[in-house]
Amino acid sequence: MSASDFLAIGIDVGGTKIAAGLIAFPEGRVLDQRLTPTDAGRGGRPVLDDALRLARELAVRPGALMPSVWACANWWTATAG
Repeated sequence: MSASDFLAIGIDVGGTKIAAGLIAFPEGRVLDQRLTPTDAGRGGRPVLDDALRLARELAVRPGALMPSVWACANWWTATAG
């Protein structure tokens, strides 16, 4: 990797699944990915915990300390979950 290359974790929290990927930039190549059901009826905290778990699994790769991008289907609040 050159000085301008970097790795990023992207996470998409959707209504049916949480998808996370480790992406090499600038080429945008997917190096690894993880999926898990959202099961949103559990509330916001368990869904967030699952998203963080996927990110941690991907971040163990050497050089994987990087910025992350999050996309969520809905806004969560502390009271609504």
